[in-house]
Amino acid sequence: MDLVRESAVQRKVRKPDIVVEDFNSLCGDKLLISIKLDGDEITQYGFEGSGCLISQASAYLLKEKIIGMKLSDLKNISDDEVLAELGIPKLTPSRMKCALMAVKTLREKI
Repeated sequence: MDLVRESAVQRKVRKPDIVVEDFNSLCGDKLLISIKLDGDEITQYGFEGSGCLISQASAYLLKEKIIGMKLSDLKNISDDEVLAELGIPKLTPSRMKCALMAVKTLREKI
């Protein structure tokens, strides 16, 4: 197995093909996402981070959505899909930024 267990939730991908990171200077959330590819298909996803539970949970839940997806399709994941997966009915604007940090990082940096 190419994943290294970092904690109960966070994982790193060994020898990733893509690594992207982001930092929210307003709240201090940090996120580093690593992805392994087979051609254009995402075969492994891992992340390391620190910050609020919302940003970390959202980064974790994104894994289920993108494994098996084509890299080119990442830009098509909507904010609404991510928020529905997270399942928190109402978020303040600052918490919305936390919830969408992982998907926005992927869309903007890949």
